[in-house]
Amino acid sequence: MAPNLVTVPFKDAATRTNIGQAGAAMAEVLAIREALIIFFASEWKNNYSLIIESDCFNAVKWVNASISCPWKLRRFISQIGIITRGATNWKLLHIFREANSLADELAKAGINRLSNLLEFG
Repeated sequence: MAPNLVTVPFKDAATRTNIGQAGAAMAEVLAIREALIIFFASEWKNNYSLIIESDCFNAVKWVNASISCPWKLRRFISQIGIITRGATNWKLLHIFREANSLADELAKAGINRLSNLLEFG
């Protein structure tokens, strides 16, 4: 891993917060948004870059290109745009599901969590 790089293995938002029933694309967009919120609200943003990897091609396409997305996701895609406006120290990459096994395991473990995985006191 390169210096000054933060890698956040988020998968399906369930790793942090249980979102209830949602489609895969919705869960992936929410996880991307959550990772960005955490990164840009922290001191990390001043010294590091963030790379988010997602196996959901559509979510990556919608966030990176701000192209037409399902109406249920427009609010979240718009929020991601606001969070990242002017920021250059992050990127969202598509990876194949086979290369995403760690994140998949975290998601499976987090599905039935009663509390958030990340807690700030």
